Amino acid sequence: MNDKILESARLYLKEFTIDDAENFFRLNSDPDVMKYILTPMTDINVIIKSIKKIRKYYIENPGLGVWAGFVKESDEFIGFFELAHLDNTEEIEVGYRLLKEHWGKGYATEMTQVLIEYGFNKMDLKEIVGITHPENIASQNVLLKSGLTYVKDAVFYGFLDKYYVIKIGGIKNEKVRN
Repeated sequence: MNDKILESARLYLKEFTIDDAENFFRLNSDPDVMKYILTPMTDINVIIKSIKKIRKYYIENPGLGVWAGFVKESDEFIGFFELAHLDNTEEIEVGYRLLKEHWGKGYATEMTQVLIEYGFNKMDLKEIVGITHPENIASQNVLLKSGLTYVKDAVFYGFLDKYYVIKIGGIKNEKVRN
């Protein structure tokens, strides 16, 4: 269960387990991390329920999910990455949430590119979407650097977001198709 799901040059992803509750809590309780997302979580029991829901999603949607991210060199938890259904849609969203001490290191872009390649090559997806808060410029830059294109503003998870798309065969993901 703790096997690596995906790897990049510096990172790897694995399935979340209850053993990750403390790290997941640290991530989701940080007001800076949650600034553009949700109210910071303050109850570890909510985190445990979230991990159980994530684990159920693995079973119901093989190959998709929200995975714990780690630095290969140190096995240090850095946050999560996802390739999962976008809020009440059939669309598949690429996403990430990192502890603030890991911001600005290129980790989000690095693993987002790996997730896109995985989505197209292994999951046979035809397109992948991403959303960000309109003021979250750093996250918008990650999506753009990863080859997604801004399409529109739309409401997801109850908030107005910027909506981005990448389709298989897009100029920036030609290498993904090999």
